[in-house]
Amino acid sequence: MIIEDIIDYTENANSLAEKLHSQETAFEKKEREMDFVKRFSRYVEKMAIVEAMINVMPIIVKTSESDILKTALSSGQRVYKNLQISNAVPSNNVQDAVDVLDKISNKWKKQFLSSVQVNETLRMLELVMPIYKGTPSPKDLIDSIQAIDDDILSVDLINSAKDSVDIGTEILSSMEIDDDIKDFLKKVSTNSASLLDVNESILQWLGNNDLLNKMKVSIN
Repeated sequence: MIIEDIIDYTENANSLAEKLHSQETAFEKKEREMDFVKRFSRYVEKMAIVEAMINVMPIIVKTSESDILKTALSSGQRVYKNLQISNAVPSNNVQDAVDVLDKISNKWKKQFLSSVQVNETLRMLELVMPIYKGTPSPKDLIDSIQAIDDDILSVDLINSAKDSVDIGTEILSSMEIDDDIKDFLKKVSTNSASLLDVNESILQWLGNNDLLNKMKVSIN
């Protein structure tokens, strides 16, 4: 009987040992919880950025991408509702969502910078940069718009880029730049403008924009 009890105990003990070995330690659990919170925090931050982007300029989000984002949100809601992170709530789906948000952000940046309004505004701000001395300066507006192409983004950067496009558009609209003026500004920006390019309409435009005293004549 004693031998049989020992055999049974040994078998049970081995089974219990294997089970305990497969379970995570308190330290491992803490690490997993911290990892989830960190990933979910990144998800929330990046989601806020994407929402700001979409408010500025809508972008198509695939159904598959939307499903991944919803799954991650559901995981986070379960965690914060129950105040615990179980093995049933993997952090992988949150990381997948972070990756999707990065892809959406990159697509949006390209779409924004290549849009007709933004592209034209940037091009014209570069043309008036040598002669426009108002505030904010064309260079500051250009830098603000192009800042969204940086790797590190924020909601403030997105909103600032949108505001800079609007301000730049207003400045350019107030300057009443037609095709002849554009051609003249192109030559000014490349230092190839001469007195022969300054006709009556150019002079009138320079006067209307208080630029006559800002233009200089140089002899090469």
